[in-house]
Amino acid sequence: MSKLFINFLGCIILNIIFLFFKLLGKKRAIDLSAFFFKKIGPHTFLNKRAKTNLSHIWPNIKKNKKHNICINMWKNLGRNFGEFVFLHNYDPIKSSNTKIIGLKSIRNLVSENKEKEKGLIFFSAHFGNWEIGPYIINSLNLAPMCIYRESNSNCLNKLIQKYRNKHTVYVPKGDLGAKKSF
Repeated sequence: MSKLFINFLGCIILNIIFLFFKLLGKKRAIDLSAFFFKKIGPHTFLNKRAKTNLSHIWPNIKKNKKHNICINMWKNLGRNFGEFVFLHNYDPIKSSNTKIIGLKSIRNLVSENKEKEKGLIFFSAHFGNWEIGPYIINSLNLAPMCIYRESNSNCLNKLIQKYRNKHTVYVPKGDLGAKKSF
């Protein structure tokens, strides 16, 4: 099969999954997705890569500790995947499901930099749901630009961008991302 057909098929399947999640509702979609990621993830080559990386970071880590970290990683990725289609209605500031540490300090920093007419650079990591960051920044009356790794599939990339925050500019890493950053 051609790569184009496989990418197209993947896009159709992802669209069906997202539609199914919408019908299930947020809580059930997140729980179901976390369950499947927890069951399937450990049997993929990516799990082996994660364990290898953990061994590089902690050479003396026990096998069961490494396994537990990977299981929690898969559950977290599953929760992120399950909640992705619901983020456009999500307000992390008002939600009791989100814990934002240091929001007052961030607000002060934003105020100071606006007075000085200076920009800000925020860095995020893949902890919890990394897609929530732009929503938090929007709540500070800022319009962020996020640099991301573009999917190898054009169809999947368009689908992902469809569900992302509409008040944020997303640019792929590389030449285009660097130019837009300046």
